[in-house]
Amino acid sequence: MILSIFTLALLLLLAPPLSAIELVGEGHGHTREQAKQEALSDLSQSIATEVKSVHTGWKELLDGKYSEDATQMVRVESRLPLLGLETYVLQGVDEWDATSFLRTERAAPLYRKRLIQLQQEIEQTWSLVQLTERNAEREPLLQHTLTKLEDFKRHMTVMLALEERENFPELNIDEAEVQGLLWQA
Repeated sequence: MILSIFTLALLLLLAPPLSAIELVGEGHGHTREQAKQEALSDLSQSIATEVKSVHTGWKELLDGKYSEDATQMVRVESRLPLLGLETYVLQGVDEWDATSFLRTERAAPLYRKRLIQLQQEIEQTWSLVQLTERNAEREPLLQHTLTKLEDFKRHMTVMLALEERENFPELNIDEAEVQGLLWQA
């Protein structure tokens, strides 16, 4: 009885936190670097992707007959920042294999720190925008603010994927407000 209580206490003390998340990406390639890049891409795309599609169609007259053709190009990309990664690469028989891990306990403090830095940069630039009256001077500041807001959103996306939802820095400005001022400039 005492042994089972002791065992239960040890399990509770030594068990990993329930909120710890581990995101994994896998990649394969002919070179070590290609396998690593594929693993990073897989990990990033498992969190969020942007899909862009272009459809082109045309008709032509050839030897008195109409011919129609079409092409479609779909591009999938992810531009998320990956901080605090652990990547392991092994050489297989015909190719290299890589696995990348993004773990909450290691990555979350790095993302939180970067979000705070971005918040400060955005607020500093935004205060300069408020003090600037000439549009020629405001436009680069507004563009810079938009770039930083996008970066903030990408970092926040990863934090949410890691299920970290506490102690987020908050912004007093949004993208729509900056866009509106840019269109006025």
